[in-house]
Amino acid sequence: MLLRFPAWKVAIVIVTLIVGAMLCLPNVLPDQYRRYFPTGPMNLGLDLKGGVSILLEVDPIELRTNKLNELSTSVRTELLQNPRIAVNPANGRRVEGDKLIVRPNNPGDTEEAIRRIRKLGDPPIGTIGQANSLAVDQRTDGAIEVKFTDAAFDKMQADALSSSIEAVRRRVDNTGLVEPNIQKQGSNRIIVEVPGLDAAEMTTLIDTLTQAGVLTFNMVDLNANVAEYEVGVPRNGRIALPDDSLGGQIQVIEEDAIIRGADLSGASQSRDESNRPSIAFQLHSRGAQAFGKATSQNVGRPFAIVLDNRIVSAPRIISPIMSGSGQITGSFTPQEAEQMAVILRSGALPAKLKVANSRVVDASLGADSIQAGVMATVVGIALISVFMIVTYGLLGVFAIIALYFNL
Repeated sequence: MLLRFPAWKVAIVIVTLIVGAMLCLPNVLPDQYRRYFPTGPMNLGLDLKGGVSILLEVDPIELRTNKLNELSTSVRTELLQNPRIAVNPANGRRVEGDKLIVRPNNPGDTEEAIRRIRKLGDPPIGTIGQANSLAVDQRTDGAIEVKFTDAAFDKMQADALSSSIEAVRRRVDNTGLVEPNIQKQGSNRIIVEVPGLDAAEMTTLIDTLTQAGVLTFNMVDLNANVAEYEVGVPRNGRIALPDDSLGGQIQVIEEDAIIRGADLSGASQSRDESNRPSIAFQLHSRGAQAFGKATSQNVGRPFAIVLDNRIVSAPRIISPIMSGSGQITGSFTPQEAEQMAVILRSGALPAKLKVANSRVVDASLGADSIQAGVMATVVGIALISVFMIVTYGLLGVFAIIALYFNL
């Protein structure tokens, strides 16, 4: 005697089967028909579809240098709070290897300067068991030597890797790539796998992922003598950098930035008044206030827009810019402008990433696996069908139908 089920149960089973079939159909239909379905096709992994695999690593030397440069700015701000402590702008603060050297003008101010600098390394209020992150000592020549402790730098490396993974993930997502696999590998490496990419697309992706994306706005010093400066080496609170908008001509800018990339709230590819590719940006309230104040005090002077130690544009301030938005113009192609906007939206890296290894993965092995899997499935289902029907008759037929829908 056959089992009988209520009509509502039969209806639920039929509806479930129909919905399941509709969700699976995009896997076998051509692209032009997939838009009519609520889901897309199943995304194949790197082993089945092929693609690129990129191994990135955080450079610990550059990370330490970047952190020391940030510390140098913090030291300047802290010492300025005590007008009595003067530091020579020419050689009073400089990074030497793994340490920052600070030299007060008056040797009698050294003890107070050490106290103030050491305070910068104190743990946040309320923290228990966390030591000071700075080792501050006075050298025999009277200068102050500041280094990060080993424990503090180890934590910086761990934090930098986590920040880099998030920045890489945002950059990959902003490029529109589907189903990337981004994972930590070891203590300072990141593995990025993206199915479906070829060698040419991998090159563009590497450029996007490895650009540090450090953006600053700095005032240009029109009175500085370029011949007195070595490119990229700070001196007298100034630094000389190449200006790409002027064909690589060297300009001297103030070392301390007006605003930084962290002050940006958004960036997108756009067009300037001459219909040339540019990057439109918006600032957070704090950055907008700082930028408005700086432009109000420096009408008529040019300011440099610096990306990764290269000036991309140096517009002149015609009037105070209080809106908190603007454009970065330069000799960009539309692709370069879009790539730069992606980098700025995603945030700067703590240190530039280096490519430890990159390769294009062929899908031929995956195709063989798929073919073998399909053959095994067909043979297995056929044998199971014969067994179920011979053993259970009509009930076996029902079981096989359910099995097909499940497959």
